Amino acid sequence: QALEGVAVEVAAEQLLLPYTGTQSQIAAGVNYPEHGKEVQVRESFLFPKQVESTAFNAAVPARDHLLDYEVELGFVALEPLVRNVLPRYLGLVLASDYTDRAMLMRHMRLTDVSSGEGFTQGKSLAGSMPIGNLLVIPLDYERFYRTLQLHLWHNGHPRQDARPSEMTWDIHRILSESFAREGRQWTWNGAPVELPVKNAAIPARTLILSGT
Repeated sequence: QALEGVAVEVAAEQLLLPYTGTQSQIAAGVNYPEHGKEVQVRESFLFPKQVESTAFNAAVPARDHLLDYEVELGFVALEPLVRNVLPRYLGLVLASDYTDRAMLMRHMRLTDVSSGEGFTQGKSLAGSMPIGNLLVIPLDYERFYRTLQLHLWHNGHPRQDARPSEMTWDIHRILSESFAREGRQWTWNGAPVELPVKNAAIPARTLILSGT
């Protein structure tokens, strides 16, 4: 509201990462009803995503993975988030969430998908989370994100069409569920990992992926 002066135009391809992120993110799984029907999972869930963000146009190392791709709306903690205190502001950013589906299938718990076990392993490939190229900070993030519509195309063909207003867990529920899982462990590369929640706080610049 306080901005003044001459407008400046910048080519999109010149924009870089809109913020410096962290190593560990919070990710929601099966958080849209249509996705739940598709994969026959009834409950949304969370898991840690152990990967840093890269620029929106960065190459993704495919190697020999069974690579899948999804668009997600990400929420960025602009300051440390504290249990039972709703954030006044959150940043919003688009994220490309890539998955090694073969790796996921080898490690996920098929008898309890909502445990989130195996998802950290299948979704934490280095360089597999381009974001941006804009970070939006709305005056009213709750109202703003519910007006959005997400689209994803591959080689000109539509693959996804989603409205964040239809999320099963809204952003406040995702935060509440994150705090409730402080200390819970998942497995990544043979070692235990946790959500980035410590002493009832989520660090600033943590990306919260709201599902797809």
